Amino acid sequence: MSTDLPLHLAIRPLNIEDADQIFELESLGFPPEERCSLDVLKYRLTVAPELSSGLFIREFKPIIDPENNDDYLPEGSTTIVSEKLIGHILGTKIPGDLITDESMMKSESESDGKGHIESSNTVGIHSITIAPEYQKRNLATLLLHDYIQKLSNQQVGEKISIIAKEYLLAFYNRVGFITKGESKCKHGGEKWFDLQCPLIPEDYE
Repeated sequence: MSTDLPLHLAIRPLNIEDADQIFELESLGFPPEERCSLDVLKYRLTVAPELSSGLFIREFKPIIDPENNDDYLPEGSTTIVSEKLIGHILGTKIPGDLITDESMMKSESESDGKGHIESSNTVGIHSITIAPEYQKRNLATLLLHDYIQKLSNQQVGEKISIIAKEYLLAFYNRVGFITKGESKCKHGGEKWFDLQCPLIPEDYE
């Protein structure tokens, strides 16, 4: 596994303007029966954009050095020309402690028990993916560590829940998730396992 990172990486929360890039990445990362629809994707970005995270490669407008007539990138004064999304995490606050089929749906009303529940103390991750050409570079680990740290320090909840297939359990365990057993969730007709990671704020004192 390579540890070489692309230049000009940036991690930031996602927003509705990123929807098309996210949907394209979902289409590359998941089979049709498992990927998030564009409608549900936009719902998640609308109700809980702070629970999403995108990994981008940024392209900058070069500045001309008047003395040497060369392009260079001075620190702190560059202009972002474009951002290419190469990885993302999508989440909402879920009813209960574990991911369910209902928690992955779009809510039509505040009382239907589906989708995002703002008062919940559990953040449910519904999607993690890295673009195929950037896999095996530890970028999923980088993105998850950043996500867990930010949510811990923002104190948005008590834990993160996720479901994963059996071959990915060791990866999530290394990142800090604890396997809770086979999930009742039947998303895409597959067998899934529940995992949880506590959100513990750092003590700076």
